[in-house]
Amino acid sequence: MGIKALLQSKKFSVLRNRPKPMLPPSDTLFRKVGLVLCLSNVEQLKMVDILCRLFADQGDLCSVCIYQKNNKLIIPHSWGANDWLVLQPKHVNWYGLIRTGVADRFVQQPFDLLINLSPEYYFTTSYIAALTRARLKVSRYIQPYSPYQLVLGIEHAVDGDDFVRLLDQSLKHVKLP
Repeated sequence: MGIKALLQSKKFSVLRNRPKPMLPPSDTLFRKVGLVLCLSNVEQLKMVDILCRLFADQGDLCSVCIYQKNNKLIIPHSWGANDWLVLQPKHVNWYGLIRTGVADRFVQQPFDLLINLSPEYYFTTSYIAALTRARLKVSRYIQPYSPYQLVLGIEHAVDGDDFVRLLDQSLKHVKLP
């Protein structure tokens, strides 16, 4: 059997007739966005606020999940804290796994884009990212056994505006199936 006959056989017809992936228009590429953050100080909320407003201005839905290591930090209600999922140490077991049913509302959403804004590696935020059904998962840092498809490689502290600029430059080159 020659190569041409082999490729025309029924075995390879599935590969030959596979539909080509279609991209949505670029303005509707990310309609549902999720942000994950391990909060260590209130200043980090400025970046969350900037990103939420940016996505809201583009007509995108933005959901936020914050793991609060320190119970003493208070999230101001002016930043939409009523709509955010805030996890505290009591919602996490000794290993950093989220207790059953606590984050189901956030994890079960089909995100187009999930961004981990944590300044360094935290098991709990990576665990949340691994559980979500996002088409594209973005992180600031490189980590072993990463659930992320895009890593920005920001090792130093970056303010909100610079991070948004870096994220925007990186996402311009992304094409989702």
